[in-house]
This record gives sequence, structure tokens and C-alpha cells, in this order.
Amino acid sequence: MEVIAVNSGNYSTKAKSKSREIVFRTKIQKNIDATKYIFANGVKYEVGEGEIDIDNLKHNSIAHTLCTLYALSILHTEYDICLVTCLPINQFKNKSIREKYGESLKGNYEVETEKGKDRFNIKEVIVYMEGAAGILTHSETFKNNIVSVIDIGGYNINALQFDKLHLVTGSEDDFDLGVYSINAKIAHDLNKTFNYHLKEYELNHILKHPTEEQNEIITKHYVSFINRLRNELKQRGYNLSLNQFLFTGGGSIDVEIQLKSEFTNCYIGSVFDTARGLYEVGVRKCNSV
Repeated sequence: MEVIAVNSGNYSTKAKSKSREIVFRTKIQKNIDATKYIFANGVKYEVGEGEIDIDNLKHNSIAHTLCTLYALSILHTEYDICLVTCLPINQFKNKSIREKYGESLKGNYEVETEKGKDRFNIKEVIVYMEGAAGILTHSETFKNNIVSVIDIGGYNINALQFDKLHLVTGSEDDFDLGVYSINAKIAHDLNKTFNYHLKEYELNHILKHPTEEQNEIITKHYVSFINRLRNELKQRGYNLSLNQFLFTGGGSIDVEIQLKSEFTNCYIGSVFDTARGLYEVGVRKCNSV
């Protein structure tokens, strides 16, 4: 049985097998002409394009399910799969939601992607706490430390504390503060200031290669985000000057400069931290790799 980890976030899906890692937007739309697609239940869905789906819980979300199946189809090499996935803290704590999510993914599948027709069996599903998996990728760095893990996603933040890699019970928290809302504000200001009508890919290009004037607007919103993050953490009892911080998730990379400026004891991880940690969990718990 093959272990594959899939972290299907509201912004992007990150997945890892033994030898490969992939990332793509958690979006789908019906498109008979799509070149990156999954064909399931008689419908051809383009993967990585379309509307976002943040209103439904994952076990009720077609987008999350199809993006997970797409990742598995692209990565798997064996028929039987041990899938390791995760839920945000508030959903993970609800046993009913956690169990429904795991059960909703199990079973035999026949799908088609740009690779061709495919069959596989999700034989086992392990559902882990989002954010908690990220520290496993950095266990050597923090094995003797107290560390706060802050997983910054597109639409929410998961926050947890660990003492020598052991989760401090009761420290698990999450709040609605993500980089997607910041990017929406940046796009609004850029459109208003320069009379743009930015599409998402155009905004992403500007965020990576801004002019001096554009950068002023971007920095203003990033600094505002960091201030809100600091206030949230302080209100929730995090000792900002004493403890080390591990920032993970794609959002952390977006605001890396501002995080390093405001948090003196911080370490910036990777967009794949959670997927890599989930894979380690699967290797330990599933029958074989």
C-alpha cells in the first residue's frame, strides 16, 4: 500500500508521494476543452481554474474531493493507497466532521486525467490536524524547544504550541485571517490607484515583480496584516518576545519579509511543510510504503 499525503487547502492543494511533490490551486470548473483536468462521474472538470469553494466543509465539497482525487491520480504508482490528509483545527476537533471526512474519501475510483484513464483504491485514510503536521518537517530544529507553529493559509490561520515536539493541550486555535483577503485589498487599491482591472494571474505577477509605486501599496497591506496577526496572538496568550515561532504555509512565504521584521525568533518554513509532515505520519502509521 502506497502512502500519499494531500493537503487540500482553500487556496491551494499540496500533495506528496515518496518521490514527488505537486501544488495547484484548489479550483475546478466544467470545461470540455481543458488540458489539465479530471473526468469523473461523466463530467470533465478543469483543475486549477474556476470558482473558489470555502463555504462547504471538506466532506461536502466537490472541489476539495476532486482536487484530492486529481492529486492521487497524478502521484500514485500502486493500486491501494493510504491517504493522509488534514482538516483545519476547528473542524478537526469535531469528531463527527473528522470521521465523515475520512469515510467520504475511502473507496474504489475510476477517473481520467491528462495522464489517461486511471483506477485506484483509497484503502485507508488518516485525518490529521492542519498545522500540527508542519512541525514534523522541522523536528530536528525544534526538538528541544518551545515553539509556536503558525500556519498561514489563504483564508485562515491555525496556531498551536509545542514543547519538545509535544503538542501543548489546549493551545490549538484558529482564526479567520488569511492572505487571500489581503490580496483582495491589494488588488482593489491597485485597481483604484492605477485604473487597472486585474485578473488573478496579473496580480500574482505584480506581487512578485512590483514597481516602486506598486510595492508601497503591497507593503502597506502586508504590514497591516502582520499587526492584526500580532494582536490576535497576543490576545490568545502567545508570548511574542519569549517563544520561537515557526511560520508555515504559502501565506508565510508571501509576507516573509514582514514576519522576519516583526518576530525576532521566527523561522519561515515551506508551502510543502504540512504535506511533508502528513507523509511522515502516513509512513509511521500505514502498513507499508
